[in-house]
Amino acid sequence: MKNYILAHGFGFTDDYWQHLVPLLDGNIHYFGDETVDPNQKYIAIGHSLGFLKLNHSALQFSHLIGLQGFLNFCGHYDALRKIIEPKLNTMIQNIEIDHVRELEKFYQSCGYLARISGSLSKKILLSELKMMKKNYSHCGVPTMVIGTYADKIVPKIIIDDNFSAMANVTVKILNLDINHTLGFHSPKIVAHEIESFIK
Repeated sequence: MKNYILAHGFGFTDDYWQHLVPLLDGNIHYFGDETVDPNQKYIAIGHSLGFLKLNHSALQFSHLIGLQGFLNFCGHYDALRKIIEPKLNTMIQNIEIDHVRELEKFYQSCGYLARISGSLSKKILLSELKMMKKNYSHCGVPTMVIGTYADKIVPKIIIDDNFSAMANVTVKILNLDINHTLGFHSPKIVAHEIESFIK
């Protein structure tokens, strides 16, 4: 039996996975839960910042899958960082002022029509945004990163910047009219890509 561990992205909750989970043939665990066994080897699936959290954790993986994931959100090159980092700084300022309102705007920009969870604390959100300013090394396991051409949050340019030079990372950019909610809005396509990859 396969063992999966799922990690949602910044500002989301485990509800993000509700359509994908029924399509995965194995035991499901969520990053941060008490049921996660550090001695178990998982098939890890991370959405956006969730990919970074899994990659940077001490857990063991046979495979790592990133749905619109990244290791260096602001990019390696000055030209890209000068575009992205000021937007990230503005979001940090807005979260400090009114995190619920800023999350509502963020959900809209992602194409995610859901209510803001009361469990999302300002302190955690700010900590996660600050993580996104740093550059992290790849953990080295076989990895697939899936993006879409329509993603406005983690566009192809960031995925290419982060992963194009890594020999053990497969990148797939799908021609779907899906913004930053690939695992939520196209679960069948995602499940198929995951199954093909882990075989």
